[in-house]
Amino acid sequence: MTATPPPYPDPPPGTGKILEVSHERERQRARALKWSARQASLMAAAAAGQLLFDRAGVLRHYPRPGHAGHALAAGRLASLLAAGLLVVTEPYGPGSQRVGVTADGREALRLWRRWRPTLAVKDRTLDCEPLQPLLGGQEATRRARAFAEDQRRREAEREEFYAAMEELHTWEDRDERLWDAWAKVQGITHRLGRQRPVGWAPTDEEAAQHYLAPALVAELRADAAHPQPRPERPAIRPERTQELPPLPPAPYEAEQLSLFGEAG
Repeated sequence: MTATPPPYPDPPPGTGKILEVSHERERQRARALKWSARQASLMAAAAAGQLLFDRAGVLRHYPRPGHAGHALAAGRLASLLAAGLLVVTEPYGPGSQRVGVTADGREALRLWRRWRPTLAVKDRTLDCEPLQPLLGGQEATRRARAFAEDQRRREAEREEFYAAMEELHTWEDRDERLWDAWAKVQGITHRLGRQRPVGWAPTDEEAAQHYLAPALVAELRADAAHPQPRPERPAIRPERTQELPPLPPAPYEAEQLSLFGEAG
């Protein structure tokens, strides 16, 4: 007698909700791409290894083996390159370079084919405007890390600047106080750029005659023994943006990509 096979186990509780959230996240990532039809076609051609810069630096599209290829405006790649979706790879053949997709670009194409978001309506000028990197992708992650590191660096530079300014202001206040004491002893009423002589300190008679406080006399004598040079005013550093190198290319697919084909 043949034993009855056991029933399939029920899926773990909450699995459907997890899949629903996962699918919504993928749809969100696909919608955020905001590609035009031309940009989507360029991405598919690059993933299939069909875009090359020839020896003259002209971007050409080779839709199938043996095709002579036709020239494209290289400026159409700018936004896709800047978003970390495409990359110009190492030399390919005599004097040419291939345009490939990064891992982000490969994932973006998968999302685009599966969820088929509405194409953005753009003219050729809008095709060149900046695109956001893939949500949650390598480029977005490293930009966030670079931004956080840049914020930490700028905060450290601000603290260093304020500390240097505080040191300068403290020196200036002290110098003003010591100059006032010297000027009082010398009978000078207008500073007009005059500086206190290095190494000067009041005698006991001068201190008593001009009613100089003991703490001020001690400060003047300490400065006479060890003069403190004026701290340099800190320079304001120019804003610097961290330049990130391009992402590496993903492996090329042997088959022609079908951008609007059935989802796999």
